[in-house]
Formats: sequence, C-alpha cells, structure tokens
Amino acid sequence: MAHGPARAAAGDAVQAGDVVVVGLLERFPPFHEWRADQPAPSGMDVELLTELSRQTGLRFRYERFVEYPALLQALADGRIRLATAIAQTPDRALTLRFTRPYASVQQAFVGPAAITSVPATPDLSGRRLAVTRGYVAESIAAERFPAAARPAYGTLQEALDAVQRGDADFVFEALPTLRTLVAERPGSGLAVLRSYGFPEGHLRLAADLRDAALVRQLDATIAALDPAFTKALRDRWLPPAPVVLPAPAPALEVAPLRVGYLPGDLPFSAEVRPGVADGLGIRMMNEVARRAGLSIASFVPMDLASGLQALADGRLDVMLGLTDVAERRARMSFVGPYRANPLVLISQRQFSVWDLQQLAGQRLAMIRGYFGTPYVRAAYPNVDIVECAGFDECLTLVEQGRAEAALYGLQGAYARLGPRAGSTLHITGTVAGLYDEHNLGVSLARATLAPRLRDALNAVLAEDMPRIEREWAAAEQQDRVDWARVRLSAYAAAAVLAVLLLAWWWHSRTLRLEIERTRRARQESEQYLAFLAHEVRNSLQSVSGAVALLRGSSPGPGEQPLLDVLGRSSRATLGLLNALLDRHRLHEGQLALELRPESLERCLREAADEARPMAQAKGLALVFERRTPLDGWWRLDALRLQQVLRNLLVNAVKHTEAGQVHLAAGLEPSPRGERWRRLVVVVADTGSGLSAASREHVFERFHTDGGDRPGSGLGLALSRDLVRAFGGSIEAQSRAGEGAAFTLAFDIEAADAPAPAQPGQVERVLVVEDSQVYGLLLRQAFENQGVAVVLVETLEAARAALVASVAGAGETTPPLDLVLCDRFVGDGDAGALLRFVREAVRPGVRLPPVICMSAEVEPGTRERLLADGAREVLLKESDVKVFVQRVLAQAAAPAPA
Repeated sequence: MAHGPARAAAGDAVQAGDVVVVGLLERFPPFHEWRADQPAPSGMDVELLTELSRQTGLRFRYERFVEYPALLQALADGRIRLATAIAQTPDRALTLRFTRPYASVQQAFVGPAAITSVPATPDLSGRRLAVTRGYVAESIAAERFPAAARPAYGTLQEALDAVQRGDADFVFEALPTLRTLVAERPGSGLAVLRSYGFPEGHLRLAADLRDAALVRQLDATIAALDPAFTKALRDRWLPPAPVVLPAPAPALEVAPLRVGYLPGDLPFSAEVRPGVADGLGIRMMNEVARRAGLSIASFVPMDLASGLQALADGRLDVMLGLTDVAERRARMSFVGPYRANPLVLISQRQFSVWDLQQLAGQRLAMIRGYFGTPYVRAAYPNVDIVECAGFDECLTLVEQGRAEAALYGLQGAYARLGPRAGSTLHITGTVAGLYDEHNLGVSLARATLAPRLRDALNAVLAEDMPRIEREWAAAEQQDRVDWARVRLSAYAAAAVLAVLLLAWWWHSRTLRLEIERTRRARQESEQYLAFLAHEVRNSLQSVSGAVALLRGSSPGPGEQPLLDVLGRSSRATLGLLNALLDRHRLHEGQLALELRPESLERCLREAADEARPMAQAKGLALVFERRTPLDGWWRLDALRLQQVLRNLLVNAVKHTEAGQVHLAAGLEPSPRGERWRRLVVVVADTGSGLSAASREHVFERFHTDGGDRPGSGLGLALSRDLVRAFGGSIEAQSRAGEGAAFTLAFDIEAADAPAPAQPGQVERVLVVEDSQVYGLLLRQAFENQGVAVVLVETLEAARAALVASVAGAGETTPPLDLVLCDRFVGDGDAGALLRFVREAVRPGVRLPPVICMSAEVEPGTRERLLADGAREVLLKESDVKVFVQRVLAQAAAPAPA
C-alpha cells in the first residue's frame, strides 16, 4: 500500500466519509483476529470500531499483520493510521497519541499444568519466561523479572509452542488472550497458572503524534459511548473465567505430614504456648491437608535457616511461609504462593530510611537465609547486611542502633510492630520489585504430593480463606492477660501517681503565676501547633497515597482489610489536622475564601452523596430537599461550604440510630440587591439530640461534653467560624431525645456561567514533584484524562525536559502543553523554574505555561509566584482526581492579561 492515502488527513480535521486504515494482528483474540481463511476480521476491537464508525461517519479499512513490530512500524511509516489494543507506555508516548482506555486486562502466566508454583522473584526462580517481541508484556517482564531468562518470539503462538516443546517454562501475556489460545490446544498439557495485577493493562486506540484530530474525535466518542453498550461489549468478549474447584481428594495411605513453621511469623504462624501453634497459615494448612486426604503428625517450630535444612534433609515434609527462589529448588519443591506482600523497610522514627539507596555504607538487618538477601547484595553492594535469627532479633538490632533498618514483608511487619507498645520503630518505605511470597515448601521425598497439595490449596484459598481470616481476627481480639506486664504497669502507675501528687502540690502554690504565663505564651503555642500539624499532614498524605497505590496492585483477601483500616485511619487523622490548621488560619486572619462560579445544586448534592453510604450502613435514610430551585451559577467557595456540610452530616449520621438525616436548602431574597440571594441550609436528624447544657456550648472549641455528642470538639467550632467567614450565621435547635437541627444562612451572589473547557488543549504535561507517591498518583490521574505525563523530581530535570521539548519541535520530542511544578523540590523552589521560563522566551521559542502547586500557601506566596510568571497557584488535594480536573480547568481558561 502506498504511504500517501493512509497519511493524507494526518494532523488535519477528520470528517464523515474519511477512510482510516487500521492495523490488526492475525491472532490476538479476543480483541482482534483475522486468520488467512477468514474473509473479514472479528473480535472485540472490530465491534467497537463498528460502533465508532456509526457515530462518527468514519470508514475503517483493515490491514492484517502477523507480527507486532511490523504493525507498529507501519503505524510509524504512515501505511496505517490507527492501531487497537495498545498499552500506553512512556516510550510509546514519545511517538504515539492515545485515546482513553476502553478495556483493562491482567497479565498472566501459562505453563505446564504440572507446575505447582509460579514465583514473582526477579529471577523467576531460574525459569525461562517466553515473551512476544513488541508486546508491552515484554517490557513489563524486563522490569519485574530482570534476572530471569526471557527468550522473545515473533508471535504468541510461537511462544506457546516453545513452552509446549520444553524450550521455555512460561509464557507471559494478557490473561484473556492466553485463556483463549490455551483453550484451542486441548491435550497440550498447558494451563493458566497464575494471574497478576501488576500492572493492569489499559487498552487504547493509538495513532501517530501528527494525527491529533483523529485521536481527539475517537477519544471524545469513546467517552460518550452508552455505558450499557460498553458493559455488554466487555461481558461478551471478556467474561470472567468460571471457578472450578476440585472435590475433596480421597484419603491416602501415606505417613502423616511433619509440618515446620516460623514461630514468629505473625499473623501466619506463631507458637501461642509450648507445643501449640496457631495463625492464618497453621489454620490454612489444616484445611489443605483435610482437602488433600492427608493427615498432619505435628507442627514443628523452626527458624528459617534450620527449617530449610530440615526440609532438605527429609526431617520435615512441608515448611510454611517459604519464597520460591532458584537456589532452593534443587533441594525442595514449592506449592503456591498463597500470600504475597511488598517488602518494607523498618527504621527508627528519628532516623527514617525511605529506600535502599539511602543505606549506602550503612547496615540492613535481614533474617538469616531470607530469600531477598542475594538480590539486595547484587543490586545494592554498598549496603552492609547484618544477619539475625528472626524478625524480633532484627528489630532489636535496629532499636539498639546496631542496624539502621530491617527488611520484611508488609503484613508481617505491621502485625509484629503493633504489639510493641511505645515502640520507636515504624514502617517507612518499600523495596521495588521484591515481594515476600508465602509458599508451601515440600520435601523432595514427598514431591509426588505437590500436585494434590496445589489443588487443595487453590480450593482452600477460594472457599475457606475468608472464614479462616474472620475466625483468626476474632481470636486475636480476645483479651490475653500478661501478668508480668500488669505488675510492671501497676508499678509505673504508682510512680506516675506519686509524681502527679508532688506536681499538684508544687503548682498549687504558683497557680496564678502559671495561668498568666500560659496566657502570654498562647499565641506562640498555637503557631507551633499549627506548624507541627502541617508537617504531620505531609506524612499522612504520603500514607494515603501509598494505600491508594497498594489498592491498585490487586491486594490479596487478607491485605484488603489492612488497607481499609490504614486508609480510614489516615483520612480521619488528616481531616482532624486540616481542621486544626484551618482553625489556626481563621484565628490569625489568614484564611482567604476562593470565590468562583460554582453550581450550587451540584455542591449540595455532592455533600449529600458523600455522606449517604455512611447513613445506609446504619440503616438510615439521607434525604436531600430543594425548598426552592437551586439551579444557576453562584460565586462560592465550594470546598469550604462542603467542609461545613460534611461536618454537620457526619455528626448527624453518627448520633442517629434510627430514622433519617434531612438536608434541606433554599434561596430567599437578600437586601443586598437583585443579584444576591440568601442561602439557607438545614441539616436535621432524628437522633439523640442535645441537652440544654450541651446546646449552649456546642460550638465551642474542644467542647465534647463526653456524653451528648463526643468527638474532637473541632468540627462544629470550625463550621461556625467558616460560616462567619462567609458573612453568615449558624444555629442549633434541639432537645434531648428529639433530634437536632443545624441551620446556616449567608448571602451569595449570582455569577456568569464559566466558559467550557476546550477538549484536547492539554495533551502532554510536565510534572515536577519530588514526592514519589504523589507524583505516581498525579501521573495516573492525568493519564485517566487522556493526558501524557513526563514526571521528574528536580528542577534540573525539568529544565532539561523543557529544552528537549523546544529543541525537538514536535518531531523528535513531542511538545509540552503545560508544566505543573511543586513549590519546593529537592534542588530549589518553583520561582527558579519560573525565572528560567521567563528568561528563555525569544522569537520562535514557545514554552508552556507553569501552574504551581503546594501543600500550604502562606499570605503573599500566591501573589509573588503570579508576579514571577505562574499561570496559577493551587493548593494540593488528597483527591488527585479532583485536583487534576482543577489543573486542566485552569489550563483551559484564558491566560491573564
């Protein structure tokens, strides 16, 4: 085919009737398939393009390819204009434009059905991993399994043939495609052995960078597709695989199993008293043995090194909690894994260690025989590894300063640190590419039992593990009396009481002087408290971001409750700190309202929708009543108004056991003129109500009364202060046992509707952010909006990216449409980057606008950055999706004169 017809309209506006040539692979089911004997292609992508053709009037013509690199080359050469089922990567973003995702898939391994363990270690336990050239799975495998052999093949069928011949051990590719191709090979002995959520593949349509108009039209059409159509499309082509559980196996006439376990590997295994073992892993193993028709002779506590040796010598039949690595496979078989956790670093609170790079020339405590030791030594040769017999000994080394950090799995580290009341240690970071996987290690003398144990383990994980986890959690919550600790606590309490009595006697003599001194120091104390709250808030935002990232990595059933607890706790503490900071700003007169055109209807409805799940969980109705029409645009600080409503609604739900919570709003005439209205909002509940004494003090700071409405005492006081900042008032009407009603009222001014954002104005953004967690969340949020991201951590790297963007002029390097820069990064502040952009402006040189962001914006900061050339200065938000929408709205707004 000549190059001209495919590229004729590239970069120009597309219109109905244009012919777009699409490249399809001969075999990539269920997304597209076009064998030589098929007159026309079929698959999910073809059906999607048919619908897009119907809505846009474009005509799609297809060209068949056997190998993926040839398809990508044809796209680069202009012989085709569009490709489907493409995953967006940083490398591809340099040459291609992408639509938003239309499907998501997991990656998976296919191999001989007899294999009982598929590890995720960097060397894949010495196995050979077949990949297909040009597929995104090839780059994922190179990142996740850098030490594994990765033979590449031209097509996925060739890779499967290699595994079937024994030239490779596994094929790594998209789960739906592998599932379809394996089903076509009955009797091959191949099976889908394991699926992964890292990363979840987002499939998109892609075109050349110069074909922006085509991509924008297809992206907008995909965004407007009827959800019923997209759901039916995915249900038809990407149905979930049926779960087939094996029946319990008949009992075997074999010797009972001797099972070893790590006595301190909470929550999986522990020696609760001499000769008695318990934990998630112990209970799981009992169920596995029952389903496999086997019996257990004993559970034997052993440290890791001794357990590995006993398993190799045949003194143990099975060992719990082992990671499948190559150096162990010659001495044992593996079944699993049944649990996987990221590896985390534990260090002292005053000397936090965030990553292994930081430990160059310092000491890292690791359990003797731990699977990760060879990888740490190879990748970080400057780290001094200090071996210890068990995790508790490793923690002791860190506490005593004989090691700067320890390394262990997330869930185990969290469980072990919890009981250490008053511990000076905490979890500070993760180790990329390493996972603490729990497998069953099986002695070679019992290797014939491995397939039976694998089938039983899969059945237990699918059917029994949720029950086991609930039962274990209930057992852990039972009180266990430690008399030694009770006696120690009694002595400590007596000593503290004596000190308090002495302090009371001493301070009673100088009480008047202390009160006066406290009054003089109050302002300094509040400033310090606000500073401290600000610093702690930065750490909590990183915790919330890390929880969001872990949620996106397909956590196991035992990890999800842990992530839920971490997420709720960090959000609750973050809300308390934000309230404290806002109260301090109000007290100091530094809180400025951001009034801009907002939809009042949307603002109130979102507040009600946010509180509704909490109400439904208690069996309550949450009703939103419009007493007058609320449509139109009004000048509001929606963030602060929703903050007040959130406080009132959460309090109402919290203190109502039956009935309903009622949010009512209406607009009344205002004496300030025709464009003004008085907004009146009422939040009422049918709960316990307020006593007369509580009603008088309900808006006072830190007043909780301990009875009627306990809490921190900040929410209602802050709500009152915010409403006063609006120029309004808030009142409480209530009687004990008869519910409560809070009424707030203030004047608002009508506003003109904001100009709609023009789609496609921002297609590539440079993000300068030295917090890795927040940077990754920003990248994900921008890409979900169809915006490519270049993420850097320093001003030096930002300047290099801007120079490359200008020098490439859209040919070698795509142009940047926007720069989003944190106010402070490691090598300077945003003002330095703004000066660089301002000084670089010359005839013919176009640099993108810069938007600054910060966790805290003091008075005068915004004005200074705007004077330096910033388009806008935005306050960071923990909800990055909302924050990115604000950024894109600012970018789409007309530049200030």
